[in-house]
Amino acid sequence: VVSYISDGKCDVSGIPKAVNWEDFISKDDDPPLDFEQLPFDHPLYVMFSSGTTGKPKCMVQSSGGVLLNHLKELILSTDVKRSDVLNYITASERPQNVIPPVSLCITI
Repeated sequence: VVSYISDGKCDVSGIPKAVNWEDFISKDDDPPLDFEQLPFDHPLYVMFSSGTTGKPKCMVQSSGGVLLNHLKELILSTDVKRSDVLNYITASERPQNVIPPVSLCITI
C-alpha cells in the first residue's frame, strides 16, 4: 500500500508493508534489484475463463510458454526488428503487453 496524500505524511504504521509516497519515490536508499532465473514452466499468469459455457475454469500459464507465444506473434506476425520503435499503448491492467517488445530489445 502506498499512501500518496501530498499534504504531509500520514501515519501508515498500522498498515502492514505500507509506505508514504515521498518515501516510496525517494532515491536516498534504493536497494539493489535482485533477479532470479526461473524454470520455463514457472507459473506466470493464473486466470479463470469467463464461464460462458459452464463453470469458470482455472488456467495457469507458464512464463516460458507466454514469452514464446509473445515472441512468435511479434517476430512472425508483425515482422518487428530490434531497430524498430513501437508506440505501445496498453491499459494499466495489461502490463503483459509490454513484455514482448522489451524481450526483443525493441524501443518502446
